Amino acid sequence: MLGFDHLIIRILNRVIESAVGTDWARVATIAGNGGLQTTTIILIFIASKYFHKKSLEKCSVCCLVGLATTGITVQLLKFAVGRGRPGMKLPAWTFKPWTFQNDWHSFPSGHAASSFAIATVLTAFYPRLWWLSYGLALFIAVGRVLGEAHFPTDVLAGALLGSICGGLCVSMAQRHFY
Repeated sequence: MLGFDHLIIRILNRVIESAVGTDWARVATIAGNGGLQTTTIILIFIASKYFHKKSLEKCSVCCLVGLATTGITVQLLKFAVGRGRPGMKLPAWTFKPWTFQNDWHSFPSGHAASSFAIATVLTAFYPRLWWLSYGLALFIAVGRVLGEAHFPTDVLAGALLGSICGGLCVSMAQRHFY
């Protein structure tokens, strides 16, 4: 599977080295930042309370719980796995677990995980917007590969983890609270 990472990076190399790839990576890094995502969702929650939009209120609470669950899980995995980032120019199978050094926290992608957690929750509440939710999440995930912050399998794992956490939050909320 790890050979897959180097193959995809070779295919994307022209984009990675281009101005478009650099700009894409920069925007994706900002948009996928957990702090910015959390702040945005809190503002949406406040607006939902002010405008009495119950569905949006429930959705924003699920997003926040999904983000928290995803964030904790991602950080634990990054620490335990210790995969080197592609920007270090090491082989994809280089690991140094149990370190606090960010250069060894490539797996899984937190940006991809948080973005897919939000996309999963948004799609559950607003199914017609699935294409926008997942499109933005995919934009962020690919941008992390283009910026050489993650290997493709890092963002795939992050997307899967975020989707699972977001789906579990929606499922629990529907069963127990709504």
